[in-house]
Amino acid sequence: MDNPLVSIITPLLNTMDYLEKSISSVLSQDYQNIEHLFVDGGSTDGSLELVKSYEAKFPNRIRVIDAPKSNVPEAWDIGYKNAKGLILGSIGADDTCEPETVSKVVDYFTRNKDASVVQGHCDIINTKGSVIMRNVASEFNIIDFINTAYYVATPSVYYKREVIEEIGGLEISGDDFDVMIRMAQLHKFHPINHLFSKLLVREGTAFRSKDFAKRKKFYYDTYLVSKKYGGSRFSPLAKRYYIARLIELLKMERFFPLIRQFYRWVRRIPMEN
Repeated sequence: MDNPLVSIITPLLNTMDYLEKSISSVLSQDYQNIEHLFVDGGSTDGSLELVKSYEAKFPNRIRVIDAPKSNVPEAWDIGYKNAKGLILGSIGADDTCEPETVSKVVDYFTRNKDASVVQGHCDIINTKGSVIMRNVASEFNIIDFINTAYYVATPSVYYKREVIEEIGGLEISGDDFDVMIRMAQLHKFHPINHLFSKLLVREGTAFRSKDFAKRKKFYYDTYLVSKKYGGSRFSPLAKRYYIARLIELLKMERFFPLIRQFYRWVRRIPMEN
């Protein structure tokens, strides 16, 4: 682990408005032995051309793989299969890697030979840059994680290459919750008291969509992952899906925003998220 190469994987598809900031956040790290590997699914907004221009300037720091028609999970898998690093991580093309993140990751692994997975804090932000909430890296119980999906933000998680091999690779399910559960079943997540990433949540994504059908599908998919690994039928993830299903049966979709706000108020969750 003497000056190991760190590979950061980024699936790419039409994120021109945020891409340069994401690229710069990795290039400006105080630890230099990094490859930022982009896997493009067929961008048409100039994103691919922008990344390739950076690749020409920084051929040892940035690599681009053309993977037309690949979706995010497929691109993620392609990235890991082509990564050269001993330490791996990933951020979205609209996310940022915060200052000193990679040096702190490498330092921790160097000083703690038995550690295989580390995580830092993650600020979830909106398009204005305002922090919606902070995912705080902390010790956690795997069962609690399976039932809540709390505690882990994927852009703030780094792990040794062999971890991916031990969990049997990446399932092309599109669900990083699934991948993180499989990691947590085999390895302790070591928390580091440092902000590792900022995760941008845009309107229209399933996580923040105003479209009730998209929200319900997101809740259902997350519940299925939880259930797959032994999650309770009465877990917070299960209840969230049941409430959405009840709203649909009662044809109360137009009241979903108010019901959701009330639910979050009861559970003391920030309203903007």
